[in-house]
Amino acid sequence: MATPRFTSTQSAPATEMDRVMLEDEALGAATIALHPWGSLGTADDVAKAACFVASDQAVWITGVALPVDGGYMTA
Repeated sequence: MATPRFTSTQSAPATEMDRVMLEDEALGAATIALHPWGSLGTADDVAKAACFVASDQAVWITGVALPVDGGYMTA
């Protein structure tokens, strides 16, 4: 399972926090400043992780959630 964190898509914010960050520019900028990559992820980043987990290349990956957050949770 891929578990996305903050993403830059405005069409469907993943969480309430994503929605709030999109509406509050100062909060969004502060969150981005704390992020190891200095930017938000994209829907494409999440899709690539989901495709990998669903592929034959990940056949031995079982029973875990794959954070798709660019290192945010470990920073």
